[in-house]
Amino acid sequence: MDATTLELPDDVDALKQRLQQREAQLAEQLATIEQLQRINEGLTHRLDLALRRIYGRSAEKIDPKQLLLFGRTMQQAAQTMEALAEARQAPSTSPKRKGHGRRPLSPDLPRHRVEHPIPPFRTSSKRWGRA
Repeated sequence: MDATTLELPDDVDALKQRLQQREAQLAEQLATIEQLQRINEGLTHRLDLALRRIYGRSAEKIDPKQLLLFGRTMQQAAQTMEALAEARQAPSTSPKRKGHGRRPLSPDLPRHRVEHPIPPFRTSSKRWGRA
């Protein structure tokens, strides 16, 4: 126990005043605790979102038919989703892109054939460390 609880005044009014001070301190501490809990919940939520963004699915997929369970507005969304799915499956008619790399040399450049003679391959036992 601390020293303030041992030294209680004998006067009733002084006891009431001390009790009110303690209640005010307790109320202030409870408000601080609630504020810190709200901050903690917010930070926990942000951490969950960040972890989901890092480790979650790269593309969430939903069956358009499931959206029909939620009514007309969702039915319109389902039709849109089906149209997008069909558009993805349809072959694209876009022109092919040019390949990367070096372009072929011009045909009007001079070409000369140069052959380099290769001496015959000789094996010697000295070369391989054999006697």
